[in-house]
Amino acid sequence: MNRPLYAQRLNRDVSELFSNNFNCSSSTLTVLQTSDSLQAEGCLVLRVSIFEGPYRRGTYAFGLNIPENYPFRPVEIFAKQPIWHPNIDLFTGKVALPIEWSPVLTLNSIAVAVQMLMLEPSPENPLNMEAYSYFLSQSDTFDQLVQKSISGGCGISGVK
Repeated sequence: MNRPLYAQRLNRDVSELFSNNFNCSSSTLTVLQTSDSLQAEGCLVLRVSIFEGPYRRGTYAFGLNIPENYPFRPVEIFAKQPIWHPNIDLFTGKVALPIEWSPVLTLNSIAVAVQMLMLEPSPENPLNMEAYSYFLSQSDTFDQLVQKSISGGCGISGVK
């Protein structure tokens, strides 16, 4: 029995995702599969550890929701814990990557984009306007507030 092309593509992309090494001097990324069904919500988890930049000394988990007709619809990415970040909705966890989805992109593209977003927030597509405002106009204060949020010394919203 032949599997649909989108299922073959998804299996190939997942296989490549697990076989790649995303580690570098500024961050590491590991991939976990939490369900046998690749269509289950959050079935793939990207765990990103950051060693430099405002999110240094933090490890962050991101769930991937893969639509049934992948790659023709984009993968949804969400933070599995609250992160005070310009491109992450603090309440829903939705992540806005600075890339426009296209079927030629792969799960590897998403993994690299998430890793880069945690190393350097994007001025495009802000979802947390408070963090975005600090990021654009008060970089030293932004870094301090991010570090405070990572250490748990705040209620996140407003971080102060």
